[in-house]
Amino acid sequence: MFTNNAMKNLMNGVFQKDFCLPDELQIILNEGFKKLDRGIIVFNRTFSEQFSSCEDVNSNIDKFLETFIDKSGFENFINKIHIDDYVFESVDIVNSAFIFLEKFNILWGQSFPEINCISLISFDTDNEFGLGCVFRFHVIREGSEIYDIEKIEDFIEPMAIKVYQAV
Repeated sequence: MFTNNAMKNLMNGVFQKDFCLPDELQIILNEGFKKLDRGIIVFNRTFSEQFSSCEDVNSNIDKFLETFIDKSGFENFINKIHIDDYVFESVDIVNSAFIFLEKFNILWGQSFPEINCISLISFDTDNEFGLGCVFRFHVIREGSEIYDIEKIEDFIEPMAIKVYQAV
């Protein structure tokens, strides 16, 4: 896992390995993934909240890809979970985010062991409503880079990136 210094400062003294993931976040993982045309992979939950059917997306895939530049950009947009929508205490948001990130990578390895993936959590510490946290993921594709791990310190917000390498 790659973290920037802002994340290390946020984690300092907060992260608890024995913390349990809230039920609603576990349900998102349990619902699994949906594989669309052209190798696009999305969470079942986030997909069903935004689209009525695979046919709608698959028949309009070119329009979506124009809007989001490429498949990874589309996945990064669709596969966005606001951890703070399910957890309300700052310490619980941090712990839930890391547990979700770890459990996601285990599920990904079981579901798509042959596909490389990048998953990340980022935090908004200046949120007027308290600590905000977003989880995202996308398939790693040749020629498509959304997050450059080598430049993780360039991100102001606390960020942790995990790369799943195909077996």
